[in-house]
Amino acid sequence: MNYHFPMSDIKANKFFLIKTAFFSFLIIVLALTVLTLYPEGLIKMISNTDKPSVLYEDYVAYYYPSARGIFTDKPILEGFFYTPTCALLINTLTTSDIRESLTYWHAFQLLTLLLLIFIPAVYLAKKTQKMSAYYTYITLMMFSFPVYHNLKWGQLSIFITFCAFYSIFLFEKKHEWLSALFLTVAILCKYYAAIALIYYLAQKKYLYLSKVIVMLIVLGLILPIYILGIDKTFLIFKAVFDEITYASDWVTYSINSHYLPNTIIRLTGIEASGAARGILSILSLSVCFAFFFKYFRQKNDNNFCPFTAAATFLLIPLFFNTSWPHYFVYLPFLIVAALYKTNSKTAKTTLFIAAILQTPLIFAAKNYVFFGFYAFLLWANLLILLLHFNHKTVQS
Repeated sequence: MNYHFPMSDIKANKFFLIKTAFFSFLIIVLALTVLTLYPEGLIKMISNTDKPSVLYEDYVAYYYPSARGIFTDKPILEGFFYTPTCALLINTLTTSDIRESLTYWHAFQLLTLLLLIFIPAVYLAKKTQKMSAYYTYITLMMFSFPVYHNLKWGQLSIFITFCAFYSIFLFEKKHEWLSALFLTVAILCKYYAAIALIYYLAQKKYLYLSKVIVMLIVLGLILPIYILGIDKTFLIFKAVFDEITYASDWVTYSINSHYLPNTIIRLTGIEASGAARGILSILSLSVCFAFFFKYFRQKNDNNFCPFTAAATFLLIPLFFNTSWPHYFVYLPFLIVAALYKTNSKTAKTTLFIAAILQTPLIFAAKNYVFFGFYAFLLWANLLILLLHFNHKTVQS
């Protein structure tokens, strides 16, 4: 289904808006109906995407107490890996009542999910000039295992991915300072969003990078020092650094880590010694840089390619040793971006396989242990990575 998608047409065509809203609503309702076929319903499915825990456990156990504690003498809790700025942002959605705060956090989760569903959907329709891209993306998002994994833990990956992708859309429209703001917020929530900076560095967007650095200094350092004081700010940074250092060990043994070296260790059963992890990490980074530099050596211009900028997220499981399932909420966007930029039947078949791998179907047929152990999200990611960084298959 083709449709010319300029904003002027949308504003002038109320019937088009009504029809689009109706079919969007229908897709969401049908998807949720299918997911409720899971034994004991949708909430049980969300709960079962990982080990038994209360819903929003990361929020209840880490985010809420850490955010409330930043204005007290209480130490930052173990398991809090985020910046003082992130704690301050979360604090704005909390009260002294945990139940009330959970209501606000639930609203935040749903709002950011709607933003990640509909803003990229409209963007894809405009870029491809096809409404089928819009509906395909919404469908894939509704059947995205990482989305429901994020909702189980009350995590930030949906919000982070939205901010990072929206920063790309804003950069394309020449709103560089606003773009830098959104990307900075994403990075200050979780460091893996900084992977997007690799694209701007390769494209020699030094002015934009300087704006991001300014934002990082202002929001990541000056703001928390002004609010919390220099001692408290650096105490939080030290605690976070200690947590990250400690996590580098236990994460290796987690079935939820989709980091390529950890997955290889898990699947092969080799001893997870320091030497083995080091060698595999070097190999993983080598593969990552090989993809990256191979692609950019083939570029003959310096034009901004938004899909390629977003595709840098596909390098996350080659870089970051956590790479939890909820990180992969970016997969639907990149599947659709690749799908409508290729005429290759092989590529489309590959994308179809990737789309199936990132759904809850395999998990529902088995369990989260099987799904995590064999790292289906990682294989979906690598399939899409191969296509996005093949200039003959995908061009922005």
